[in-house]
Amino acid sequence: MQAEHSIQRQIVKPLGDDGYLNARQKAAMAGGKLPSNLLLDAILNKPEYSDHLKELRNEGYFAAWAHEILVYPKKGGKFQEGKDISDAVGDSEGRQWILDSSCVPKEIFGKKGVGLFVDPEKIEVGEKKVVIYAKQEAVTLLSDFRQNDGWGTMDTKTGIPVGDANSSQSDSRYLYRLDGQSVRPVARGFNVNGYNYRGSVDAFSRHDVALGVGVAKLQAQAGLEEAARSSDIKLRGMSTHDVKTLIRNVNRELSALSDTVKPERLSSIKSLVEAIEVKD
Repeated sequence: MQAEHSIQRQIVKPLGDDGYLNARQKAAMAGGKLPSNLLLDAILNKPEYSDHLKELRNEGYFAAWAHEILVYPKKGGKFQEGKDISDAVGDSEGRQWILDSSCVPKEIFGKKGVGLFVDPEKIEVGEKKVVIYAKQEAVTLLSDFRQNDGWGTMDTKTGIPVGDANSSQSDSRYLYRLDGQSVRPVARGFNVNGYNYRGSVDAFSRHDVALGVGVAKLQAQAGLEEAARSSDIKLRGMSTHDVKTLIRNVNRELSALSDTVKPERLSSIKSLVEAIEVKD
C-alpha cells in the first residue's frame, strides 16, 4: 500500500528525447530519477492520471524510458552460474551491456522461464562495455517469464507481464521481447501499429534509441518549482540566492517523502511557504 500511495503523489516532467544513458543523466540534473515502470503504468492506465496522461501525450512524451532494466535469457534458455549476464546484441556503439554477476540471485541459475527486474544503483560506462550494478534487494526474480511476445498478467511488484493472460483483463499487459539474451531498459507507451500503447511493455528497444525522457517528481515538489519560476512571487526578507538554496533543500527533502514522512523533514517546506507570497 505504501508503494501505491507513493506513486499516486508523483507526476512526470518531460525533458525531451534521448537514449537511456543520457536520459538518466538528464533526470539526475533535473533533481530526480527517470520514472519507475509502475509510475508509468499508473499514468497510462489509472483514471486518476487521465489529465496528466493527456498533457504528456500532447507534449509527445511517449514512448518513454522507465528507470529499471529487464534482464532475461535467450528464448528457452538459462542463465549460467558465475558469469556476468550480457546482452546478445549490445548498443549501436558496439558496447556490451552487462549485469554484473554479483547482482544475480543464485536461485535463478539453471532455471528456465525466469527474468530479472533490476533497479540499478550504478552504471559504469566504458568504451567497450556498460556494466550495471544493483543491490540484491533491488533485483526482483520473475517466474513464468514469457518466452514470446504476448499478453501476461502484470506482476504487482514490478509491473512486468508474466505468464499468459486475456487481453480483456484489467491487469493484463503486453510484453515485447527479443529471442536472444537481453539486458534492456524498460520503455512504455509504444503505439505499435496504432494499437495498445497503454498496455505495451517494451523490453526489446536498443539502449540508445531516442525515447521520451522524464523526471519523476512529487506533485507538491513540481508545484513549488513552478511557483519559484513564476513572476507573481514576492520575496519577504530573503535574497534570490537564499530562495534558490531553500528550493534545493525542499527538493531533496520532498524526494525522501516517497519512502517516509517525518516531521523534521518538513522544516524547509514551512520556511519556503513563509518566504514567498503569491499575488492574486
